[in-house]
Amino acid sequence: MIYINPVKFNCINKINSSPTSFCSRKKIEFDTFKKEPVYKTFEMNVYNPYTNSNFSNIVSLNFQKPQTIILDKTTKKSAAGKFLVLNYDPERIDYLWDKKNNKPLQVNILTSENKDSVAYHFMSKNLKKEFGYVQLTDLFDKIDSRLRLIPDLLFRDHKDIGIVGPRVIVDYLQNWDDEAVGGVGFLADKLAVKHCLDNNIEPNIVSEADWGSHVAHYLRGKRFFPLERWSPEYEFFMSKYNTSDVNNLLQDLINEAKISGENVDLKDWGLLPMYMPKKLAAQIAKTLLSKC
Repeated sequence: MIYINPVKFNCINKINSSPTSFCSRKKIEFDTFKKEPVYKTFEMNVYNPYTNSNFSNIVSLNFQKPQTIILDKTTKKSAAGKFLVLNYDPERIDYLWDKKNNKPLQVNILTSENKDSVAYHFMSKNLKKEFGYVQLTDLFDKIDSRLRLIPDLLFRDHKDIGIVGPRVIVDYLQNWDDEAVGGVGFLADKLAVKHCLDNNIEPNIVSEADWGSHVAHYLRGKRFFPLERWSPEYEFFMSKYNTSDVNNLLQDLINEAKISGENVDLKDWGLLPMYMPKKLAAQIAKTLLSKC
């Protein structure tokens, strides 16, 4: 079952301090007795997508106020001397899905940045556990020399499907516990669209389907770019399936799997470039803007 998040998502605010802030549903204030803020001390452990390693630290946090959190302890030698800076906002929340208890799972969304990349970390309410994250890279120029290693299809203009000009690349999407937690992909798609709107660009969102993730991305509405005749991918699909239309092929395989009750066999499928169709991006944007 795929859970589509029904929760009201706070509307979008363009501010300089954080590209991911949401409109407040209510102002957080102390009570009339003006109590001193309560700080909780605990250990945080969060994955740093910029160094591919976990970072941790003992932090003291007032959960009622936006704060900057710095994690600087890691066991990875190549990341020694580096650190992860996280932005916490008590109003930046949304929901994943608790598969074991079959109910919504509230998460705090912390952000981190590195050059042209931003990561959204999906954390438990007490910030002691990370459920997953999505890392985005801004490609606001048509061709960026720093992104030469990315396949051409991701930063080439595709007028026929409306992917033209500035765009956002989904570098990586991670769910740390697929069996227990769902909705990471849906929340990541929502944040990618919001990130485009925050930066005043049309939601052009491209990505790559990693090994074994093709079905999940397709069922959320993502679609594969047409394969180019000279590519190894084109030769593979023509040789094995006698078609280069990955979208129609995958739909057929999904339909067959529903009948047989078996999983879709994608063991030979490699990385494939994808995009978010304009219709889907518009639907997500409409949902976000309607909450303002």
